[in-house]
Amino acid sequence: MNTQVPSIFRSFRVQLPSGAAYWTVLDGDLRVVDSADEFLRHLRFARDSAESTSEAYAGATALYVGARPAVRPE
Repeated sequence: MNTQVPSIFRSFRVQLPSGAAYWTVLDGDLRVVDSADEFLRHLRFARDSAESTSEAYAGATALYVGARPAVRPE
């Protein structure tokens, strides 16, 4: 039996020194999930989306990342 404790991922607001803000995804150890962060920064700044759009996508991305199966090296 494989009993894995699911990781908890959450969205988190990032305030930059310039005053701009965007939302990212943190893992259960409060580390930034790099792939999600890159996507969310691109969405917010390169595509000029609203902060609320970044927030909505971060929440959905956190759910997605938490639901995918863990990849373990062989």
